[in-house]
Amino acid sequence: MSAVYGIITIISFILIGICLLVDKNKNRYLLLMFISVALANLGYFLISIAPSLTFALNANRLSYLGQVFLPYFLMMMLLTICKIDPPKWLNPMLITIGTVVLLIAASPGILPVYYKTAEIDRSEGFTKIIREYGILHKIYLVYLIFYVVAQLSAVIYAIYKKRIVSHLHAIFLFSATLCNISIWLAEKVFSRDFELLSVSYIITGLFIFLVYEIIQQYEALKLEEKHRAMRDSMTGLLNSGAVQHKIDDMLVSGRGLSGVMLVIDVDNLKAINDRFG
Repeated sequence: MSAVYGIITIISFILIGICLLVDKNKNRYLLLMFISVALANLGYFLISIAPSLTFALNANRLSYLGQVFLPYFLMMMLLTICKIDPPKWLNPMLITIGTVVLLIAASPGILPVYYKTAEIDRSEGFTKIIREYGILHKIYLVYLIFYVVAQLSAVIYAIYKKRIVSHLHAIFLFSATLCNISIWLAEKVFSRDFELLSVSYIITGLFIFLVYEIIQQYEALKLEEKHRAMRDSMTGLLNSGAVQHKIDDMLVSGRGLSGVMLVIDVDNLKAINDRFG
């Protein structure tokens, strides 16, 4: 089992490198999302090889560092993809809430509020934390549900406002949003030895990464097509339609302002162009 967690962790760090190489826009939230996934999975791996309870709890804190802030970075990526500008107060508020939740999740071994009790079990060849949840553990559940609702609301709003390129992209975004919470709830119901969330974090990151890159390429293609439609292919200068459009814009928006138009004509331009190109 430790080897499986190790492979998943290596894949997580490889995805960070791929993100750095592929993402031409250097979106910081995309990078931080993959860093969060890597930290969460590294924590899972370290727990599986922990020689003591103290080591396991510290590894658990590292894993929660990734898990707590992953929904925040996912939310920021969804807002970017959906072309929704968040208010200025949103980032500080979400970071503050995440920090408080992280402190609560990191309390085991210091305060019995997130876990009532915690011990390790190495009977199956790898380390597991056997814990009994405390009174504040439900805060983490509320925290996750809050982000799921917020993320789904952002996607629905973007569909309503037609800010998502296609319904297929919307389906990918819905899948990414529901993936982690669905597996998290399933793990609470069914007993298991393997943390399925370690895999779902990677799947979620790849969903978001795929949609983000496709939309970026789509926007770049639209911009290139617009550029071609507005300019002469030989000279690169604005064509007559684009010039007329700019003149109309200036006339509408430039009320109260004076302006000058300079027109230069060349005699026998056709003959010159036919001869010299």
